Amino acid sequence: MAFLPQDEQNQNAPQGQTSTNPQNIPPQGAGGSVGAGGAGPKAGSAPSTGSSTQFGSSASKLGDYLSANAPQITQQAGNIASGLNNQYGQVNQDITNAANQFQSQVQGGYAAPNKDIVNQATTNPTGFVSNTDNINAFKAQYNNQYKGPQNFEGTDQYGNIQGEVNSAVQNAQLLQSPAGLQSYLAGHSKNPTRASTTLDQLLLNGNPEAQATVKNAAKQFNNLTGTFGDTVSKSNQSAQEAQKAAQESQAYARGQFDPYVQNFGNQITQGAQTAEQQRQAYNNSLNNFYNSAVPVEQQINQWAGMLPGGTGSIQDLIAPIISANNAGEVINPITAQNFSTPEQYAQAQAIQQLLGGTGQLPIDQSTANQAGTSGKIGAPLPSLQDVLGQYAPIINNTYSQALKNPVNRGSSTGIKQTSDLVKYLASLDPQHYQWSQGATPIGDFSFNP
Repeated sequence: MAFLPQDEQNQNAPQGQTSTNPQNIPPQGAGGSVGAGGAGPKAGSAPSTGSSTQFGSSASKLGDYLSANAPQITQQAGNIASGLNNQYGQVNQDITNAANQFQSQVQGGYAAPNKDIVNQATTNPTGFVSNTDNINAFKAQYNNQYKGPQNFEGTDQYGNIQGEVNSAVQNAQLLQSPAGLQSYLAGHSKNPTRASTTLDQLLLNGNPEAQATVKNAAKQFNNLTGTFGDTVSKSNQSAQEAQKAAQESQAYARGQFDPYVQNFGNQITQGAQTAEQQRQAYNNSLNNFYNSAVPVEQQINQWAGMLPGGTGSIQDLIAPIISANNAGEVINPITAQNFSTPEQYAQAQAIQQLLGGTGQLPIDQSTANQAGTSGKIGAPLPSLQDVLGQYAPIINNTYSQALKNPVNRGSSTGIKQTSDLVKYLASLDPQHYQWSQGATPIGDFSFNP
């Protein structure tokens, strides 16, 4: 505060603290301070050579007044600059805080991309779902969607910080003009009066060093608008990047897991269909085998029963084949439900946990008790020719022994049965059985085991 005339000083002093000559200011009769004092020299009179300490006199010089108040002016300018610097720093910090708050809202508006959690789910879903955190993390990726603020301008903090920046810039601009400086002083002084703020303004503007200190401190506020604008742009960009990241994260999760689920379901469906086709084919082959082998077995057994010494190991051709191939008709149709293994049912359950029950799979837990109950299909059955070829050594030996028996050779019935059987076997398996009409009563025949 600059020196004031006595009455101004006493008006501004606390109650009970007045002075007839505050701060050693010359008596009011000696003249007023700049902006409140006696009249200047009359026109045509010589300039006064009064003392520089006689403030307010017609002979005083403004330079003397300014010099006398220079320490206070410098201090006041420093205080103003310090306050401006603090305010400038605070506004910058508030901009940063608002941006950080917005960024926190952006980050909280979606799940950060995590390819590793998706890859784990597709590698071993059954083991993966044993941890609830894994399930939640996967769902966040699979259903990722940005739900944060779309832009900085639409938030509450934007309006607050915008008002703070505009107010700070406008107040700083006041310091660039005398009238504005006086208005600023009036708003930032304790118990200001028009006389005191006018005087302070005149003193500050009259001191180039003090004036530069204040103006330089005020100029930095011009940066706030640009700083705030950059912050808004960067914040909006972060929101756009978050939207893109959420979309890409969801696309990756679904691009990896959906095909995995589809392939899993296809394996079960196609596996069951193939098994059902095999079941039908096997049942048909089993029936065909019976239909072709049984008559042959009956013929051989009939011949063997009529020839003394012809019974024995060739009486049963079919039973060993059936047993060796673990054969037996599979009655029940094979479906995805009874074809799937317990492990596949567990895998299907894990998939549904990750997808929230929306997975399109051919099996679910309602039929888990059917796991692995489809009938067992035996190995492919051999052809009749293979069977006959396999038994050719036995039949050959039996024939040979039977024909050496004089009783058989002398029996017309035995000879005809032998001839008919040989021709019959040769028609079924010419590779191993040959017969031709010859000179002997029963023809010529041979075996090629």
